[in-house]
Amino acid sequence: MALAGLLTLLSSPVGVSLAGPAAAHDATSDVYAAVTPAAESDVTAVLDLEYDLLMKSAWLRAEAYEATGRADQLAQLDEHERAVDGYVTDRFVVTYDGEPCIPSLDTADVVERGERAYASLTYTFACDGEPEGVHEVSSDLFPDVESFVHSTETIVRYELDEEEGSAVLTAASPTLTTGRTACSSRWGSSSCWAASTCCSASTTCCSCWRC
Repeated sequence: MALAGLLTLLSSPVGVSLAGPAAAHDATSDVYAAVTPAAESDVTAVLDLEYDLLMKSAWLRAEAYEATGRADQLAQLDEHERAVDGYVTDRFVVTYDGEPCIPSLDTADVVERGERAYASLTYTFACDGEPEGVHEVSSDLFPDVESFVHSTETIVRYELDEEEGSAVLTAASPTLTTGRTACSSRWGSSSCWAASTCCSASTTCCSCWRC
């Protein structure tokens, strides 16, 4: 009877949940992004992501996410570049005038932030379109559904489309929009708006005062 009871427990949904990955950690994580212009309408984005979390989210083996020391971590990033790149570019997206920009991974490094190892990935996003268009930057990195962390924020510093500022992208507000056209179309006018007015009404166009 005891054996039967044990088998029933292990076959129940509760048993499956306990055996699953990370039963909802209380941990959170921040992603850091620096977004700047490249040639013409192209964009350069430097993304810093927690190393071990990135390797887990890309569903790599323990030898990848348990690697310690910069040399070993760089070797793992090199070996698993395709998986890491696929994970990141599925969830960090740049568009120009509504069309997706094509990402290419330029370099991968490991840096330290707050005594934690971060993978630092530099991307170029190739964007087609006429000058003075609208860029949008969206992030869905390390979502709650993965169950490794919760409430991930992507902290973006940007100098793009003659605008400069910062934004925090979350699951509830995942997109930053830049560009004169974005401000004009949003407000129906190209006249200047006070920065406080713009920011109180829009989380994605806090530099409207530059229009």
